[in-house]
Amino acid sequence: MRSLVLLFLVGCGDNLAVPDASNGPPKDDAAAGSDAAGIAAPDLRFQWVGASTANQIGSTINVGFASGAGGAMSVHDGHSVISPLQISVDGLVKGNYSWDVAVFSSTVPATGLSSTASTGAIAALDTDLSTTLGTTGVVTSIDIQPDAYAYVVQNDANATYTVSHLDAARSGIDAMVLQLANAGQVPTAVSASPTANQVRVYMTARTGDTTPYETQVVDCTPADFADQANTLAAAGFFITAFGRVANDKMILIGTRSNANPRTTTVAMGDETTTADLSTGAAIVAWIFETADPVSVIVTEK
Repeated sequence: MRSLVLLFLVGCGDNLAVPDASNGPPKDDAAAGSDAAGIAAPDLRFQWVGASTANQIGSTINVGFASGAGGAMSVHDGHSVISPLQISVDGLVKGNYSWDVAVFSSTVPATGLSSTASTGAIAALDTDLSTTLGTTGVVTSIDIQPDAYAYVVQNDANATYTVSHLDAARSGIDAMVLQLANAGQVPTAVSASPTANQVRVYMTARTGDTTPYETQVVDCTPADFADQANTLAAAGFFITAFGRVANDKMILIGTRSNANPRTTTVAMGDETTTADLSTGAAIVAWIFETADPVSVIVTEK
């Protein structure tokens, strides 16, 4: 049974089988695997959900972009993995952006892993991202602004992934994503598109996986973000993509191969609270509201 934990942070910037290419994400009835045997990386399209009996945040780092000064990059190899971006949903100042990411480690130190958080001027997005992805990477988070971008990519040297993206009006996204998911592709990141009035979704295929996935695309705001995430998890969806598409407007995308219900838990804290990943939960979405200020981390397991 999968659970979701939401941590509301005020004032701050199961033992499941490891997924593989043949069966997609962990199934609720999957045979339990030992940490010692879990040396292969999980299917990175599913945000590390269900991949370990315990995770731990080691640090929080910041990557920014400033006009005239350029972007930033942080790379972690091996045991450390970079979480999805903390995305500011309001109060944005053009030409000056900042994103936080958490660096976490798993009790299962998978081989061949590396993670990159990178920012830059919007004109460089496609070239920069393609270079980082190669044939082994997955875009696990992205935030596209009119003049800049930030993304997180996780790479597994022992797997082959094929990443593509679609740009469309919001009204066409649900059907397009579902069609590709039915053929085995998973939506792993969503954001506003560089093309005005459109949404961009990154879809990822993994060699060997032809699972017909089901998807659900959900619009949300800071006010109903927690409820929408709860609803997705309760319906059995892994939250595989999350992003900002306009001020105070976000999209959550869930992916599932079965409809087994999950349970949800809500925890609240202040600026000293961090996401508790000790039971194997993984961060799947993270926002910051400048107006309040409130930060919300969504974890799933």
